[in-house]
Amino acid sequence: MVALLAPPAEATRPKLLVIDDDPLFRTLCSGALRDTYETDVAADGHTGVKLAIEQQPGVIILDLLMPVWDGRKALRAIRAAASLEATAVLVLTSDRDTDAAELVAEGADAVLSKLNFSRDRLVDAVRTLQPATGNRVRREAKRVVPVMG
Repeated sequence: MVALLAPPAEATRPKLLVIDDDPLFRTLCSGALRDTYETDVAADGHTGVKLAIEQQPGVIILDLLMPVWDGRKALRAIRAAASLEATAVLVLTSDRDTDAAELVAEGADAVLSKLNFSRDRLVDAVRTLQPATGNRVRREAKRVVPVMG
């Protein structure tokens, strides 16, 4: 009798969720990170928060200005969900008047401007937020990265 062995499990990629109402930015962000992260997308804050609670991503990229639930409301909901306490949140904004320090005080781990967006800046910001040792880390231990510019 021949025993069949299951193939070795692949190393699981960390999960990342992009929440943005702009299809171009959803595609840019998920495409830039797809090789390293298991990515998913949502087009509004409400749907994004529900998806985050279901999927438990290590990092969420969250647009600030969206219909239905804007980024601030979604950020409050993410920070209120005990199951997402270790999830890093990178806020994207196209508003020149956004106060990055205020968003960090509200629970963002980093803020990145869409006005001078680049793939490299996005990848660097996400890489800084995602711990090298695994998908989850206690929120208090994360480094805040204000990358607004």
